[in-house]
Amino acid sequence: MFLRKTLLAALCATTLLPITAAVAADAQQFPSEQGSITATPIVKGLDHPWAVAFLPDKQGFLVTERPGHLRFVSPDGKLSAPLKGVPDVWAKGQGGLLDVALSPDFKQDRLVYLSYAEGGGEGGTAGTAVGRGRLAADLSGLSDFQVILRQEPKLSTGNHFGSRLAFDRDGYLFVTLGENNDRRRPRTWTNCKARSCASTRTAACRMTTPSSAKPACARRSGPTVSAIPRGWR
Repeated sequence: MFLRKTLLAALCATTLLPITAAVAADAQQFPSEQGSITATPIVKGLDHPWAVAFLPDKQGFLVTERPGHLRFVSPDGKLSAPLKGVPDVWAKGQGGLLDVALSPDFKQDRLVYLSYAEGGGEGGTAGTAVGRGRLAADLSGLSDFQVILRQEPKLSTGNHFGSRLAFDRDGYLFVTLGENNDRRRPRTWTNCKARSCASTRTAACRMTTPSSAKPACARRSGPTVSAIPRGWR
């Protein structure tokens, strides 16, 4: 999945950003059922890149590095210093700074959403958290970062954080959440406040207000998701 994501990011980037001759020389071809695919590197020197979010008007893109950095890549492939205002992350095992997504109204509100592994659990465990901050006009960092979803209790010792972010057409933010590789613990609402109470593949949960004690949960096929209204301001 990681290689597939990396390849997809490289292919998307080649359609949006100009490619220098030096970088283009590193292009590689991969066979597929639909024909040959050319993957062209856009930027080098990243430390475990995990996700990208393209800025509007071909300004470049944001990329997360799992150890805890968010960086900007310019249209000509220049890599910025780590942006300021990013939350501390639990960078162990599969944990760290994970997905990044732009608000559907990014041109107006400049909100950037991040998912990441957050420590502080009993016995040194961690859980998935999602937050958002406002991207500075000069792309130097995020301000007013606010956590909007926190998985509790924190059960992971380094595995299965989920963390993919996606907005639907109605402005709901969907967040995939893993079971933290803790198969022994029963799935009840007393110990799964922010995720499926049954299985990561049999329930969909939606938090409808900031004060919801627990999400409404409905059985369905597909991965577990939690949804947060865009109206949370």
